[in-house]
Order: sequence, then structure tokens, then C-alpha cells
Amino acid sequence: MDGHRGSRLIADGSGTAHKFTCPYHAWTYDLEGNLRAAPHFGGYQMTTAPGFDLASHGLKALQTETFADWVFVNPDANAVQLGEYL
Repeated sequence: MDGHRGSRLIADGSGTAHKFTCPYHAWTYDLEGNLRAAPHFGGYQMTTAPGFDLASHGLKALQTETFADWVFVNPDANAVQLGEYL
């Protein structure tokens, strides 16, 4: 699985992961998408930067569907399904 700027998030092979860390910025997310650590981003220790709240920077769920070998992503949670739209 690729992540930020094409960085590899998981190695090939098998196993069990309890978190994912972006190798580009070292932000770490749990399996529910909650941000657990954000060290050294932009010259700051983000977990201690004034006003930085880990809980408000988690991953967001997006609508995803496939159609004819294409993957469609829609950030609007209230949007109609792709098939209905087409």
C-alpha cells in the first residue's frame, strides 16, 4: 500500500499491523484512522506545539467505488452512489 508522495506504508509479505507510519513525515495512525503521533513536522515537535490537537487530524472516511477498472473517490458523504449518478 502506498502513502504520502508514493512512500511505501507496508512492506510486501504478511503479518499483522497495529499502526501505520508515513515514512515521509513519520505521522502514525492507528487502524481506525486516529492520529497517534506527529513528530518533527515543519520544524516543530507537533505533539507539543501550541494548539495542535492529534484528535482533530485523523484520517477521514471517503466514499469509494469502482467502475470499469477505475476507482472513484468522493469526499461528500451525502453524495449519491456512482451508479445512480451515471
